[in-house]
Amino acid sequence: AYCGEFGVIEASSIESNARWHRDVIEILKELNIGRAVWSYKEMSFPMVKADGRVVSEELIKVVSESN
Repeated sequence: AYCGEFGVIEASSIESNARWHRDVIEILKELNIGRAVWSYKEMSFPMVKADGRVVSEELIKVVSESN
């Protein structure tokens, strides 16, 4: 199974965003479901701004340590 393009809209706080990603990734891992975070750059769910600035180091850490 595979869960593609999940994420949190940028209107949420960084703390809430990171917590949500951590929880969803944990559930998907427990169920052995592959995943892809949406979206890496801009498009209302950014992890990195269009100019390359990281939105949140914590969020990057949550997503990158989930493998």
